Amino acid sequence: MKRSIFLVLLSLSVLIPKAGFSECAPFYFRIWPEGETLNRNPMVVLNFSESDYPWSKKSELVAPELGKKIRFFFKSEHSSIPLRLIQRNRGKSDENQVILKPARLLEPGVEYTLEFFCQDSVLAKRFLQNIRFRSRSWVVKNEIDKEVPVWLSEPVFQFKNYVRYGCGPESYWKFCASFKDQSAVFIQTIVRHLESGKISEYLLLPDTHSLVVGYHMCGGAFNMVPGEHYSVSFNLVDASGNTLNQFSDPVFVQAPTESDYLSEEELEKKKCPCVSEQNELEERVSLDFAWILGIVALIVLLAVANWYRNAIK
Repeated sequence: MKRSIFLVLLSLSVLIPKAGFSECAPFYFRIWPEGETLNRNPMVVLNFSESDYPWSKKSELVAPELGKKIRFFFKSEHSSIPLRLIQRNRGKSDENQVILKPARLLEPGVEYTLEFFCQDSVLAKRFLQNIRFRSRSWVVKNEIDKEVPVWLSEPVFQFKNYVRYGCGPESYWKFCASFKDQSAVFIQTIVRHLESGKISEYLLLPDTHSLVVGYHMCGGAFNMVPGEHYSVSFNLVDASGNTLNQFSDPVFVQAPTESDYLSEEELEKKKCPCVSEQNELEERVSLDFAWILGIVALIVLLAVANWYRNAIK
């Protein structure tokens, strides 16, 4: 009997650390833009998760109340500007996205702080507890962004991948796309399940010149059933919400399964060959800047050498 108890305790001592290692964070909260400045007509995107706590109830989730009982606004030293709820998207495992726009143009040179208001004190407390809201401040540039992003080439399917982890799998499609805009660009992505017709939507930030559509171990924007068929469509939306609102032709894909697993070596060979004009510009600027630094360093070096030669004469 003692030996049996010992074996049970030993098993638990091994399993518990492993379980802890594979656990997902119960919530997160991110505000975009992540920089320190805004245009006068910005878009603000909140991404957060109210994960399924073992002790939580769906009725206790606060995400459905955002933009209703819980309102956001920009606060400055002399004014307060309400933020209009443009859209709310819901992903896998209670991941949420809220898209906001100020009700009027912001004043240039003024610092604004993102705040929230809720008359229901119980709901406000639950909002702070569930989501861990943190305010953020920006200084406004004297710029109004009216440029609309356009495709240079619409997204092209590259590959799919399925990786099994401790808490669950990671499953995604990867697309490559090229676009033109002077500000940051989101790709509004709509995934339709062909059998049921169910639609899911999210704003995704492309990684350099590629876009990942799917979910990770602990959640994600889209929840696909392995092996089932979907269509994916895309539309460009920039940092101020400018858009042609013209979706690309749907790309028909099958959700990844375990047989689609790709190793790190295989993934390294599958990088997107195309680059957006925005990224090409950034790379050109970086290269030009490196050349300028090199030339300046050479001039300084020659000047120092000349000074030293004259000094020892």
